[in-house]
Amino acid sequence: MKQPLYVTFTMDCERIQAESPPGGPVSWDLSERAIRGYCERLIDCGMPPTLFLTPECAARHTKMIRAFGDAGAQLGLHVHPESFLDGRWDKPIGTYDRVTQKTILQLARDMVAEAVGVIPTVFRSGNCSANNDTFPILVELGFTHGSLSDPGRHAPNWAADWFHAYPWPYFVSAEAPGIRGDLPFVEVPITTDRRDLKRNSSPQELRIERGSYADVHGPIIDYALAEMDREQPNIRVLCIITHNTFDYSDATDQRTRTLADIIDRVG
Repeated sequence: MKQPLYVTFTMDCERIQAESPPGGPVSWDLSERAIRGYCERLIDCGMPPTLFLTPECAARHTKMIRAFGDAGAQLGLHVHPESFLDGRWDKPIGTYDRVTQKTILQLARDMVAEAVGVIPTVFRSGNCSANNDTFPILVELGFTHGSLSDPGRHAPNWAADWFHAYPWPYFVSAEAPGIRGDLPFVEVPITTDRRDLKRNSSPQELRIERGSYADVHGPIIDYALAEMDREQPNIRVLCIITHNTFDYSDATDQRTRTLADIIDRVG
């Protein structure tokens, strides 16, 4: 008997572009419309999303985010050190040693908790950055699950090497990112197309802004479902990503139409 298919819709909620070297929405107004439109559409369909929140975004949209949390959205932590606080850290999280990573992650976690009223236990790093210390630190800080990995990505400048990462949900290892182990942290990888991978690049993903359903997402979903049938993972999941940089309150926006098409496929 085939395992059920689970679908998780996620959004990385960034700081505004003017305050974020890695990028972000052009304004807080656009950020609000992006989050509101995305959450309302998914909650109305019975598929509340996961919001990975930078501390500054959580603080800016506290009332709205708390309301969506009450409506079922999962509230998590998202960290780009380069856009955190006053810029005292200027590199991706996976480039830092254990002590510095823990300092950044603990401070960011506590700031999000203060803003949204719950301590986040789910995490995604900016640019999928991680090193051998990242998962053990997350466990130590009380995180139980996350979505850091982008199977097929090889981006040394971001400390993001998921080239051979396991592509389905798994308990992580203390030895290295991307391999299965026995730490009490469940990793849910972003769904990617692992065909024709290249070093120093990222794979095609279920990233809503990457293109239309017909051109990009439908083929990736078909591929992922076929791979799950072939590999028989313990849990079958599609993990979809986007950012608070697009106006999901606008039904005519290409990203909103793509989101609707994906919902129609998996709903």
